[in-house]
Amino acid sequence: MKLLHKSVGAVFLAVGLFSSNGVELLQLTLQQAHEAALRDHPLIHVGDLKALLLRQVAREVESGYYPNLSANVVAVGTTKDNTRLGAIGALNNPAIFNRNAEGLMLSQLITDFGRTANLTGSAKLQAEAAADNAQATREQILLAVDGAFYAALQAQSVTRVAQQTITNRQTFLDQVSELAKVKLRSELDVSFARVNVEDARLVLSKSQNDLQAGFTQLSTLMGLRAPTDYRLAEEPLPLEVSTNVTDFVQQALRLRPDLLSLRNQRDAALKFARGEKALSYPTISAVASAGVIPIGDSQLPDNYAAAGVVLSVPLFAGSRPSREGQTRPTLVQDWRGNHQGADA
Repeated sequence: MKLLHKSVGAVFLAVGLFSSNGVELLQLTLQQAHEAALRDHPLIHVGDLKALLLRQVAREVESGYYPNLSANVVAVGTTKDNTRLGAIGALNNPAIFNRNAEGLMLSQLITDFGRTANLTGSAKLQAEAAADNAQATREQILLAVDGAFYAALQAQSVTRVAQQTITNRQTFLDQVSELAKVKLRSELDVSFARVNVEDARLVLSKSQNDLQAGFTQLSTLMGLRAPTDYRLAEEPLPLEVSTNVTDFVQQALRLRPDLLSLRNQRDAALKFARGEKALSYPTISAVASAGVIPIGDSQLPDNYAAAGVVLSVPLFAGSRPSREGQTRPTLVQDWRGNHQGADA
């Protein structure tokens, strides 16, 4: 009988302020669980990194608006004096001479009739969609944390009640047993009292299993490597909210991040389609080139400089129109100007 009371006391410590090995349990509030999950859950980090990736892609696509400066070093040897190179859509020297030349090439897009603008808008909307997905992941993780926290809190409370029930029923069993010894109670009463104690033990065992399952799920959502027991703090009841379902539906349609992500993806796809359609339009760019020719034919000056405007008109590229060097229909690519440097 004394052994039974000791085991019951150990159970009370395990679900109260101390663990089964006598170590004091740390108190955990719902707010602390939220902060730990937002800080350490791997899916949240994955969502943030995807959003960061697409923001960098948007910057890459937007770079098509900016000048493109490149350095060129050319060394050429010819076998015939009459060797010629035709115009290739950029500033170049059509005559080929034995030479060595170094120079700079500056290219600035003037207009591509909306292609860069649409691709930039599409990339930015994709980045916003990724940010919305990351926010949706946070909300889903926090919802799961709420469920695990309240499930563990319920199991913790049920375990305390079950422990107290065992204590009361055990006391009643002891009393009935003593009365049965003096023939004031029957053995049937003792059997019923013993059955009640065993029923309470079953409830305690189930509540303990539920508590450990709740702590395991909560620890996983908080990004912990191993389950940890806590002394969960009671949370105040929420304030009264509206029971008008229509208000909640409208709020969800307006604010849910997963729905916002789908809208941004739709708009991004429309802008990308417009940008691909603009492949059929010309591209106008301003180009300038300057450099020196330290080694070369006597007909060549010691330095050179030129500027001009390049008009590129797509004619035919397989079964779809395309500009020079722009044959990939994906977002993650180099959208900058494809004009090569001057061949001095």
